[in-house]
Amino acid sequence: MLDALAGGGASGDPTSAPVAEIVRCVGDVVVASSVLHAGERFRDAAGLVRVRMTADQAVLHLAPATHGVLHHALGGDEPLEPGKPAAIELGARAEITADGITWRLRVDRAARAAGRATGVKRPWPLYLGSVGVAVGLHLLFFLGVISLDQFGVQFTVDRPAESERFAELRPPSELPDRKPEPPKPKPKPEPKPPPPKKRAEPTPQPPPDPTEARPEIPERINRKLQQRVTKSRKRGEDAAAALMRQLETAGAGAKGAGDDLKEVMKGMDAVEGKPGSGALEVASAMGDAPGADLKVGGGGGDALDTLGGDAVKATGAGRLKGTRKPKGVRGKVSSVRALTKVGCDIDKGAVRRAVEANVGRIQGCYENALGKNASLSGKLTLEWQIDAQGRATGTRVRVSTLGDPSVASCVIGVIKKTKFPPWTGGVCPISYPFVFSQSR
Repeated sequence: MLDALAGGGASGDPTSAPVAEIVRCVGDVVVASSVLHAGERFRDAAGLVRVRMTADQAVLHLAPATHGVLHHALGGDEPLEPGKPAAIELGARAEITADGITWRLRVDRAARAAGRATGVKRPWPLYLGSVGVAVGLHLLFFLGVISLDQFGVQFTVDRPAESERFAELRPPSELPDRKPEPPKPKPKPEPKPPPPKKRAEPTPQPPPDPTEARPEIPERINRKLQQRVTKSRKRGEDAAAALMRQLETAGAGAKGAGDDLKEVMKGMDAVEGKPGSGALEVASAMGDAPGADLKVGGGGGDALDTLGGDAVKATGAGRLKGTRKPKGVRGKVSSVRALTKVGCDIDKGAVRRAVEANVGRIQGCYENALGKNASLSGKLTLEWQIDAQGRATGTRVRVSTLGDPSVASCVIGVIKKTKFPPWTGGVCPISYPFVFSQSR
């Protein structure tokens, strides 16, 4: 490559575009080479040599620390001045030296030895002209077809005449009597023999685990249990005997007197108990008999009252009245487990069991309201939080379609008295739906 750059004069294909070939040498070893086409620039890393390639020549700029020689194509050498641009024409070459590094520059049309790059000028005008001619021919053909149609010129194409075809119609009486053949029966598949039944092998029973043996109750604890059972049974027998003696000594004309329990209960009087609870206070001939206290309730949400025989013998006492609900109408309370939401890791089943343990009191709240409105029904969803003592706090109504706030207030009171599993992990929100319906 160095020998090729050392030669003078232009070479290569005369139709190709001029290019500038730059070779960087250290001693006689080539360490880098570049080829510049028209419009491209070259600058070394230290900024000592700068080359700009134009359409027909290269313009060279040298730094002050460099010196070089320009060899013209027609002969003659000229020293290069640093800081002054030098024009290198086609076929000329230049040699620049600085700090032990040599740059050799040559402007040529094509490579004349292996390893050198070439610049070939593509015939773009020819390409563009060919495209323009093709587009013009297509436009002329399109315009010619349109002009022929405007002048009424039509081209006819001979088409062979179609042969005439006739269809012959006959009356049904002349048609041949062809009865449709019945479909052939499909062969029935042969039944497959049932697979042999596998004999169930008896499952071996695991040996009994000695750790799960029934615990034995110590003799001392067993004796204490027997003594408590005996005492409870004796107290019950004494109370029953005292009650029977009281019934036998009651006068024949007094209320609650008779030969059997039915006659005694016939003469019992009652007065209305706490307002809104539906409870009744009852007095009879049971008097001061042991165990004669009686609990009576009308299905309300309040706790039942315990009354003695003498506690209700007051002026104005009336006969035993029924509950406030209509005859034959009962309330039914159910929950939707799928809609029950527990916002913590507490056992959801334990929360449901705690609520279901008080469903009788909740049903009493509903049946007490049925006495005022026999068509009352709907859904009630409550929300509350469980604290570390298992109590319900922040109880409120989330959704209610009952239309009776007294039922919601009564149910909230039941939930506040319900004992839930304690939760110490922070806030534990609960959402629980109740569905109230009539049951006749």
